Amino acid sequence: MLTRDDVALMAERAMLGALLVEPSPFRELDGWVRGTDFTEPWHRQVWVAMREGHGAGCSMDTVSLGTRMLERHGPRIADLPRLHQLLHDAPDNPDPRPHARVVVESGVRRDIDGQGILLRATALEASMSREGRPLRSALRIAGAAVLIACERWADANGQVTDNLTAQIPARLRAGADDLELRRAADKFVADYPGIDPAQVGRNEQRLVACLATHPTAISPTVAWMRPDQLTNRPWAAVYSALAQLAAGGHSIDRSTLALATAQVARATGTGPELDALIDGIEGERASVPGHLRQVVAGDHLRLAAAQGTAALHEGATSLDVPVVDLLQTATALLHRMQHLSTALPDQIDVGPSGRRGAWQIDPPTAGPMSEGPAAG
Repeated sequence: MLTRDDVALMAERAMLGALLVEPSPFRELDGWVRGTDFTEPWHRQVWVAMREGHGAGCSMDTVSLGTRMLERHGPRIADLPRLHQLLHDAPDNPDPRPHARVVVESGVRRDIDGQGILLRATALEASMSREGRPLRSALRIAGAAVLIACERWADANGQVTDNLTAQIPARLRAGADDLELRRAADKFVADYPGIDPAQVGRNEQRLVACLATHPTAISPTVAWMRPDQLTNRPWAAVYSALAQLAAGGHSIDRSTLALATAQVARATGTGPELDALIDGIEGERASVPGHLRQVVAGDHLRLAAAQGTAALHEGATSLDVPVVDLLQTATALLHRMQHLSTALPDQIDVGPSGRRGAWQIDPPTAGPMSEGPAAG
């Protein structure tokens, strides 16, 4: 079956062959095509040689291009006979732009897909350390990558942009393109088991039960997480009842909470048994809601990252998902994780030891992207 990579390879050959026949559109293409867009390494080398020759004012014929590749790579890697094959693959209409858009699309899809492992690693680290600063740094890096991808795709399609990428700090831009950073993230994630949905539900139950005896913590928690976002559906009914009581200014005791929960449960079709409700509340009476909120935030960050990046990977490799939809999915995931990160402090005071987590990202230089993951 024909795959997206097969289509990309054909487009790369057609684009490069068309440029050898008609090099005049090169300057335009150079504004939105990058070497990393090419799936075939040799095609990437040809593109780099073309850029070098164009910058030096040299012609873009096969002889000049072949000479530069020989000087740079030697005869084995330069593989000059393939240049003549590119001429054979040039389309009858030697306009490289339609094929270049396919090349850019392939690169944009890989860029977005590649941010997933970074988000999963930092979500895991945040759930372990309960600190938000490294996570927010990673979100800025991923946000910069998405913004760059959005503007490149817009440029490739002749759309006017605000050119916000020019305002991205150099360190943040470097992080967005850092393959080693993603490899380190991949190794970190591989060393830890996946998230346990049952444990997520137990942590949610603990938080909700704790809120029943700490009513001042209800509103700040609801501002961060809605009842419909809990995976533990019976205790989501309790959470919804607590939110309604707190919003109405009602006093909360076991009786009023049981009644409110029963009313919610009739609408949702699920809720805890009375004994389970009372035992859960009593078991968490001495717990600290701020701590449990951070635990649940870490769980939901991991869930969001796992589910979101799976959707990104599926969309990036599918022939049926438009690039615009993929970029919108990435932006929505970043906003979701940014919102979840508000439940975590920048840094937990651990004393003079200066503990760092198992894998963390240093905050990038402050700049236009520092206000959120998808600025602009």
